Amino acid sequence: MHKIDDADLMLGAYYRLPHEPRAAFDAYVVFRDTGSLETVVTTLGVAPRRVREWRERYWWDERVEHYMRENRRRGQLVASRILAAGALASMEYLYRAVRDENFPPAERRKSAELMLRMAGYLDGSFTASDERESGGSSGEPLVDAVREIHQLVQAHLRAGGDAA
Repeated sequence: MHKIDDADLMLGAYYRLPHEPRAAFDAYVVFRDTGSLETVVTTLGVAPRRVREWRERYWWDERVEHYMRENRRRGQLVASRILAAGALASMEYLYRAVRDENFPPAERRKSAELMLRMAGYLDGSFTASDERESGGSSGEPLVDAVREIHQLVQAHLRAGGDAA
């Protein structure tokens, strides 16, 4: 029996493999979603020996591992984007406070300092070190917005703006 290649592993985590019987794939999905061979046997009424055979022949363990790893990666990406969007909205609010001449100077300075810390964190979280050093566009709208706000606040403080 040959080893599963990366393309089949990626595909097989979600879809039927070539030459995999429909019944074996249905059993795989139950196993993938429950982690239990016994549940496959009782839910689908398949003989335990057949389930063990399918598990080995169609690389269930490897497919489940890939499935779990990919779902974790996707979940982390979504969570980081949601967090970053909230942080960017907060930075925009703080930027308006920095620019508002009706705010007390001490509050404007605190807002500017907080923005700089947030921008440094976000910039470090979403860009590669070589992109940060080059200062060019990352092609990522969120990263570019963070950089722009960061640069505006730094320039404002260097120029001796009201927030200083």
